[in-house]
Amino acid sequence: MVLLYFFSNRYFNSKTIAILSSLFLLILPSHVFYSRLGMQESLSALLFLSAIYLYTSRERIHWPFFVSALLLACVYLTNYRMIIAPIFIVLIEGFNAFIEQKKFNWKKVGIYFASFYAIVLFVGSLYGGINLYVSFAWMFHQAQDAGGKFNPINFLSYPYYVFALEGFFFACFFWGNIYFLKLKEYQKLLPFGIVLLQMLIFSFSAEKGVRYLCVVLPFMAVAAAVVIDDCWQRIPKSRSWVLTVGAFSLVWMLYLSVSIATARTDYESAVRFITDHDPQAVIVSTQPLVEGLFMTNDKRIVPCPNDLSSLLDLYKQGARYLILDPQAYISWTADGRRFSPPLDGFLETVLKDVKPLGSFPHLNSILLRRFVLDHNEQIIDSIKFLSAAKLNEYGRIRIYDLGAVFSALQHAHASVPFLSM
Repeated sequence: MVLLYFFSNRYFNSKTIAILSSLFLLILPSHVFYSRLGMQESLSALLFLSAIYLYTSRERIHWPFFVSALLLACVYLTNYRMIIAPIFIVLIEGFNAFIEQKKFNWKKVGIYFASFYAIVLFVGSLYGGINLYVSFAWMFHQAQDAGGKFNPINFLSYPYYVFALEGFFFACFFWGNIYFLKLKEYQKLLPFGIVLLQMLIFSFSAEKGVRYLCVVLPFMAVAAAVVIDDCWQRIPKSRSWVLTVGAFSLVWMLYLSVSIATARTDYESAVRFITDHDPQAVIVSTQPLVEGLFMTNDKRIVPCPNDLSSLLDLYKQGARYLILDPQAYISWTADGRRFSPPLDGFLETVLKDVKPLGSFPHLNSILLRRFVLDHNEQIIDSIKFLSAAKLNEYGRIRIYDLGAVFSALQHAHASVPFLSM
């Protein structure tokens, strides 16, 4: 937030915009959420802002130029999806060339690209090149996965997120930047352009996760602040309206952020419910990586299989409990699409016909919305899922006794021979 103040103050030569930008970022719901989450997003955002701040600090190639390339390489090293990060340098140089009516500085961009990818290749080649091997293999996998899931409607995913997650009034200020195009005041559009480029790039990926926007959240805050400042300066007679709408925006964002900061999940509660009664319990779960954090021996919690015979094998090996949580609607749906109920085969039978040993609220409406949109692949499926979430209690964690599960499955599928135990 401090760095954003200095960036926006220098770029727009306005302390008002600088203060508003930092204030927006302070209570921006997504920024609060990812600041709490044990993932790399907030660090990536800081590194990205630092790189852009240094790059725009001088016209000529000097030491900030190379430090910027190092910081941008660190953005990639903390967030492999940002292998495309130098494209923002192309945007900045192209934007400056357009505003100042000068030639595009290909030499400067070329040196920056070379510096960035040299750092990436150097670090990636250490320890036998394991970083390059893992990162590029996963990127290639995701590129292939995206090929079969393209749908033009998904280009609306990221615009929708701004309204759904940051608040209606903030979204109006942010998207109000479009009006600068009509006014031909292009010099104000750089922060808005950086956010739009990130939205466009990741609209082509298989997963359109909200977290992919985290790295550009500071620029989203600046873009909204620029519109408020412009309205205040341009229309003095309407300042009371600008002040009122701005206050509504801040209050609503503050409410969402406080709701996020005070929310709690029930991963630990579900694990404790089992281990307090059976310390040596072996658990099958749809979210073993998170729940394993609360086990003294995380080898006693295993991923839920996709087929019944594998579940039976786990039962024969000592597994006695099943935990179902919202993750089931990502990887265990009948049609293979995320957030497209019903669940696959035996899990849907369990959900409908087996009484759980315990049940916890887990994700409230605000956290469930973020969970779904952070794993969104098809925006229509995700919105339908969220609209039915309260009625169907999709946000709950449920704990089942595997013995009762197999009894119910045997009754429902009496003709299946391997269920006879």
